[in-house]
Amino acid sequence: MPSRVIERATEIREVGAGVQVGPNAFRAFAQLGVAEEMDAISFRPTALRLLDSLTGQELSRQTPGRRL
Repeated sequence: MPSRVIERATEIREVGAGVQVGPNAFRAFAQLGVAEEMDAISFRPTALRLLDSLTGQELSRQTPGRRL
């Protein structure tokens, strides 16, 4: 089936959005035989930050893999 993609951006680039998957997803990737490929293209953040949208002030920070 044909499709049409309509986009305003003049170039395709990273804009800060992403797809987050948890540990269970990586277990599924392993069962599907694609864990190494997914690990090679994945990004692991050093911290998850919540910012005030108007001031940019950091409201909260969490470090993945660390118990609070």
